[in-house]
Amino acid sequence: MTSQPSRRIASLLRPTVWAEFTPMAQRFQAVNLGQGFPDWKPPPFLTESAHTALEGPWQVHQYGPSGGWPKLCEGVAKKYEPILKQASLDPRENVFVSVGSSQVLFTCFQALCNPGDEVVVFEPFFDIYLPQAMMSGAVPRYVPMRFRSPSPTEEEEEKEKERKEEDPARSGNSSKDQSRAPQAPLTSSLWKIDMEALEETLSERTRIVLLNSPNNPTGKVFTHAELEELAEVVKRKAPRAVVLSDEVYEHMIFPSETQEGHLISPLPRIANVAGMWERSLTISSFGKTFSSTGWKMGFAVGHADLVRLLVHAQQYMPFCVPTILQV
Repeated sequence: MTSQPSRRIASLLRPTVWAEFTPMAQRFQAVNLGQGFPDWKPPPFLTESAHTALEGPWQVHQYGPSGGWPKLCEGVAKKYEPILKQASLDPRENVFVSVGSSQVLFTCFQALCNPGDEVVVFEPFFDIYLPQAMMSGAVPRYVPMRFRSPSPTEEEEEKEKERKEEDPARSGNSSKDQSRAPQAPLTSSLWKIDMEALEETLSERTRIVLLNSPNNPTGKVFTHAELEELAEVVKRKAPRAVVLSDEVYEHMIFPSETQEGHLISPLPRIANVAGMWERSLTISSFGKTFSSTGWKMGFAVGHADLVRLLVHAQQYMPFCVPTILQV
């Protein structure tokens, strides 16, 4: 039959959950917490710039460079130099712009993976990761994140002990008594990568480790100490691996105390861990940052040897991002 799909990705060629969830939310006028787009307009400076660009010279209506419009790449480089602790980022060598962060990820898979290479994802994960890995011919490998229920602090345990001494009836093991036991707050920081499982999963076949921080769907923001531990294992067990750090929610974090007592603001970055700049790509989204997800604008920042591969691969896909949206 002429409509027979590719066997390699036949299982993927069907509507995603969003084809059902989003129309359902609209039908019942429900608050849609399932999909990452806002229900308000982009900031005025963005739309005003777009109007101005429409009246620009003829060049802004034609193809642009495959890696991104020079002025836009310059802005990204300038912003991320201090963030990624780089003395100088070359807009042409260290920045890559594509049609949304999803296309950035897809380009990474196409440029880096050979059939049979392995891609490590941490469960639970954003639904697009698995199909994109499989479409490149890579084999997905799963490492769980586990929710570690917090134990009462020493102070809380001491207070509970004092209450029981004052009221002997509280010293029983009834379910009622258990329900009153002190409980530390449940937060997204309690999600932890199963490092033992990661050790067992990584190998010389591992080509990509996909990190998402802040994480979708858990909200987990990895601390610098956690990223150091992750990096140490990756460098030791997977010499060919590149870490793709999906940081599209980088501006949607709140200063809050971790279990170590430190504030997780600003966002810790895997690229800032010793030895990881050369083997990681930091991925983010203009759409998420500026409430303009329909514009489909994303980018990656990284070592020139990695960014160059993305630029070359993009020549054979969309070739470039719509110029009018970049200027």
